Amino acid sequence: MDNSRTWSVADRVLVVEGAFQGSGVLIAPSLVLTAAHVMGSYGPRPAGRVAHPAVTGQVECVELWRSGDIALLRTARPMLPIAPEGWLDRPRWGAVSTSRPIRGCQVVGFPDIQRRPPTGGLELDQYEVTVLPLSGSPRQVLTCEFARPPATERADGTSPLEGLSGAPVIAGGVLIGIVTDVPRGRGHLRVEAQPLDGLDRNRLPRRPGEHGPPRFEDITEVHPRDERFTEQYAKALVRRFRRTEIIGIDELGHKASRWDLNAAYLHLEAESSYRELSRPAGSARRLHELLATDKRVVLLRGEAGAGKTTLVWWLAAHAAAGTLAPHLARLNGLVPFVVPMRSVRADGAFPTPSGLAEVARLTVDAAPTGWARRVLESGRGLLLIDGLDEVPQEDRDEARRWLTDLLEAFPEMRCLVTLRPLAAEGDWLGLDDGVLELRLLPMSDEHIQEFVRAWHDAARLEPSVTADERAVLTELEQELARQFQTTPALRDLARTPLLCAVICALHRKRQGLLPTRRSDLYVAALDMLLGGRDKLRRIDAPEGIELDAGEHKLLLQRIAAWLVRNGQLQLSYEQARRQLAAALQGMPQIADQGPVEKILRHVLSRSGVLQERTRDSVQFIHRTFQDYLAAKELRDSDHLGELLRHADEEEWEDVVSLVIGHCTRGEVKRVVDGLVAQGDAATGPTRWRLHLLAATCATSALYLDKSTRTAVEERVAAILPPADAVRSAELAKLGPYVLPLLPQPAGLGEHEQLLVLHTICRIGTAESLPLVRAYGQVLARSVRQYIAASWPDFPVGRYARDVLDHIRTDDLQFVIDRRELLHHLPRLGAVRYAELHMSAPVPDPLGPSDLDVVAELPDLRELRLKGLPGGRLLAANPAVARLSVDSDRFDVGDLGRWSGLRSLALWHPVHVPELLESLKSLPKLRALQLSIAAPGGWIWHTPTTMAGIRSLTLLTALETGDLAHVARTFPSLRRLTLLRPEQNVHRAVNLTALEKCPGLTVEVVYGRNRPDLVRQ
Repeated sequence: MDNSRTWSVADRVLVVEGAFQGSGVLIAPSLVLTAAHVMGSYGPRPAGRVAHPAVTGQVECVELWRSGDIALLRTARPMLPIAPEGWLDRPRWGAVSTSRPIRGCQVVGFPDIQRRPPTGGLELDQYEVTVLPLSGSPRQVLTCEFARPPATERADGTSPLEGLSGAPVIAGGVLIGIVTDVPRGRGHLRVEAQPLDGLDRNRLPRRPGEHGPPRFEDITEVHPRDERFTEQYAKALVRRFRRTEIIGIDELGHKASRWDLNAAYLHLEAESSYRELSRPAGSARRLHELLATDKRVVLLRGEAGAGKTTLVWWLAAHAAAGTLAPHLARLNGLVPFVVPMRSVRADGAFPTPSGLAEVARLTVDAAPTGWARRVLESGRGLLLIDGLDEVPQEDRDEARRWLTDLLEAFPEMRCLVTLRPLAAEGDWLGLDDGVLELRLLPMSDEHIQEFVRAWHDAARLEPSVTADERAVLTELEQELARQFQTTPALRDLARTPLLCAVICALHRKRQGLLPTRRSDLYVAALDMLLGGRDKLRRIDAPEGIELDAGEHKLLLQRIAAWLVRNGQLQLSYEQARRQLAAALQGMPQIADQGPVEKILRHVLSRSGVLQERTRDSVQFIHRTFQDYLAAKELRDSDHLGELLRHADEEEWEDVVSLVIGHCTRGEVKRVVDGLVAQGDAATGPTRWRLHLLAATCATSALYLDKSTRTAVEERVAAILPPADAVRSAELAKLGPYVLPLLPQPAGLGEHEQLLVLHTICRIGTAESLPLVRAYGQVLARSVRQYIAASWPDFPVGRYARDVLDHIRTDDLQFVIDRRELLHHLPRLGAVRYAELHMSAPVPDPLGPSDLDVVAELPDLRELRLKGLPGGRLLAANPAVARLSVDSDRFDVGDLGRWSGLRSLALWHPVHVPELLESLKSLPKLRALQLSIAAPGGWIWHTPTTMAGIRSLTLLTALETGDLAHVARTFPSLRRLTLLRPEQNVHRAVNLTALEKCPGLTVEVVYGRNRPDLVRQ
């Protein structure tokens, strides 16, 4: 079976066998909507069977709930092939919002007329219908009229359309109803359906990680071309963005240099609340977890080469394919619009809604008129804006107005904006709420090793690599991993994916010899990209032009400097030609080889650094190389004064820091002294930013006289302790240089201690550990909690030994997502709170057997489990008093061994009778939280009573009859909470069934409002 295909609503239709034969539609791997009367009368647990053409045999099912004549069934096993992430994306839901007929709809099911003689087997049938909203409106049904008579009357009086009950009614790919009746008469030209918008939407399944009910689209008409174009557009997105270039994997051809992001995307880490210091225990660190936010706009900040563009490509490809893992599953099925801001700048205008699909220049036909607007209005748009910092400063106000206008026009559109750390203020968009700021963190040691493995895996897949060469690559991988472990300077250079890729490529080319300074790394990388590729491939002057690496650099420097001076990242072919023409006036040995156009074509074809994005758009493969070459041109042409005049501009900061590698000793002093002087004369943020830029330059200089170094250190010390999280993060970019300047915790306030600690932990080197340990001795719990949460950022064993072993831990919360962390937990002091993420996408994830370690923690009192592979609690800890399980699979029979439990919270539906039977053996249990999938009395059909329960929280919509069962099952109940956080509706709740419960306090919470409590 194909696990990667997209399953439309029509593809999900199956046969339902209950009291009668009917049809149904799969809305999740094991959940089916059908007509309730197909299952027969409403008993304790109606059961039946279902079958689908893609699955061999029939599968048993049970009814979970019914509403009107619609029922939800759960199958014993998944009914369709699902992605490795384990989720079949749910269909789109819709509600008819017009009184006019809606033509071009479909009904798909298994009518009796499709039985195959003589076996009686069923076949699927598909009918075109017109939905007539007014015809059934008094009875709140959808009347569907066939485009042509589907069948003739039978002599025996039976309906040839029997079996269509439960079939979906589909409007342009959107599920709007379930067929519930096939009325006689009218020549079988009509069927009736129950509209889905009448259901309690909180009963419908949610994607993993989704907190609210599904959204319903307003359906007024069907656009026949939209669905097909959306499929084509999604495929084009996947083709365009599923692969990215890897530096250094191109010696043997372009195809091999394209990295399949589906297999090798590196899950980076980020921190939230960039403008405010916030790092509570349990806060997500992995970027994909932080992106799983309810905020509709995410501002993602990151340094050059940090992986921002790669993330945009990865999100676009996987959202379009519907293959995002559970944390981001809510984005599956959205329609991505990728907007590279450098292209927008080159095109001269910000795109209109209809133009959003054209910016990425996909290989796809023109969209149907109004398609993009319909996508955005339906809430299915995912706007991915890459590189806001690539818009010139003078155009950013216009960019802000363009984006805010889009967000206001389409209030349910999701949006991600990438930019460099200081490119815009935190409140740049001017939105009061709904914006999450994230900052990409430097790659940890673990991520560097993970990247090295992935890079060499890609290299081994090159088509021309022989078995012997693959063996050499494996040896090189192991040697590079050892070098990263033993050479801190090299490891610090590899903190971004871009530079890590450069190091991998150089290591391969040089057979293990590597530079350890940033400037030397760029020189070596450019020599590799410019001078070595054609020689290695034995290509000699393919265009009749011959340039060595130095000559290539001189030409590229002119283009790079022009781009920086003009605040651009792209230039036209004619602009590039003019820059080369000017440079060639001083290079007759090149000019004599041919016209400028031919030389430019050679540079574009052979350099590997400059690329032609479109027929009239030229750009560097990465902005880092542009800035490096521009810095060299400015220095070589004696324009350091010009450089310093622009030093306070965000677009020039990297150019300034990179120029040091090109300068003489005297020039280095001139640059650093100039930055110090300009910072002294400035005020506000410009002052400290210039002083930190001076420090960045000083740390990369081979030689700098002592007086200048002292002056720089004094300016950095004046910034300490950092006044906010922005300055704290910028200080951390100086690395170990800043550690001796940081103050000890004594004499600092708690917030100042946290800001300094934030800097230390962001540096994250072995030299940081003594300072972390010193801060661990303070009394403030928030400071020690920050230290506990930073554990994954350091070598796990050494951090546990040198830091955590020496601080108080009994009041701290430990969040564990990998085996190495868990197995060091028992060696710490008293650990009372632990949260285990059992399904985290990390190299060494936790498994069921790792719960044995939990049983060895004698002081543990509270345990939270997120995800539970296999659904089993194979080990028990009788010391645990509070247990929380957030897993869609859970064997409740394992709870009986947790004898010390006083509080239990279950976040996913379970079989209540079985659960209560298991809980009878827990004498201390007093508080219980349940998630009930289906209101209806049968869920409480159990003789078990829980007299010990005093507090009960239910995450569900209960019917009045259910409350009577609650009162009987929990006779000693003193507090009942009915929790519906995803619904913000103020309405009355009938609590009559609880009036005989003495001393009971009831709280009903719908979003932020509390409804009236009605007692009749």
